[in-house]
Amino acid sequence: MPRKRRAIMPPLAVFVLLSSVMAVPIIWLSPSAGAASCGTAEVTFDGTNVGSQNVYYVQSNITTNVPTLCGASNSHSSAWTMIQGSAGSGGYAQSGYIRLKGYSTAHMFAEYNEYNSGSFHFKEGAAAPSGAPLYYESYDFSAGDIQMVVDTSTLLLTTDFDPELVWTTPWVPEWEGETHHTGDNMPGTASARTYFSSMLVTTSRGGGAVTPSGLTVSVSNPGTNYGVAWDTVDSKFDIWTK
Repeated sequence: MPRKRRAIMPPLAVFVLLSSVMAVPIIWLSPSAGAASCGTAEVTFDGTNVGSQNVYYVQSNITTNVPTLCGASNSHSSAWTMIQGSAGSGGYAQSGYIRLKGYSTAHMFAEYNEYNSGSFHFKEGAAAPSGAPLYYESYDFSAGDIQMVVDTSTLLLTTDFDPELVWTTPWVPEWEGETHHTGDNMPGTASARTYFSSMLVTTSRGGGAVTPSGLTVSVSNPGTNYGVAWDTVDSKFDIWTK
């Protein structure tokens, strides 16, 4: 069964930069004429499979590496953590960093969708700091929402609905790099890889953070020039462009 993952943007969509939260309409375009080296317009994920644990919190430190983009109209490359509802068939909440076309650096971001289709909510944050800042999603049982935090403590976005009233379980964790053209680089190179470390989840109300279990890593499109490898199974892996 194919893994069900949510792309940050649908292939060939215009990326609309937001300074505040709003739903984004999708506008379909073709890659720009100057994007001959961009290869195939295809969403590729590089990282973990969708886990099977039911989680209410997902975290990881992610190394900041600014990827090279091919220059298509919607070129972008990102690395993120995520909670997906309904084992991937429902909505999602994620945070991480992304480099967009026209930017010389990567910026932190958060995004969520009540369902795995239609309009979604995206918010861009400050430039991603050097090192490996912490990103996490956390369900607030009292408020009934998921909070998306970047750079250890900056609350960037909060869902405007209660996932517990909308999503079925399990809510599953995921950690990924993502591109939308095979000519865009994943964050990280062979000599300076992007590490996802201190991977933790919580699986119950009031429960402590634990290491996830049963994960595997892979590149969703094996024909790309991307790599992924465990450093410590279930708690640390790295991605890169070969």
